[in-house]
Amino acid sequence: MIEAAPSYEARANLVREFVRQDSARAALVVRQLMQEGARA
Repeated sequence: MIEAAPSYEARANLVREFVRQDSARAALVVRQLMQEGARA
């Protein structure tokens, strides 16, 4: 869904809305990305 957004601003708005709706899940996603980055 994010990749289909027509601009950077539209992508940022989608992410902001996701964080507003489910901040706990957003935090989990960030934690997982950080762990994957540490392994690479």
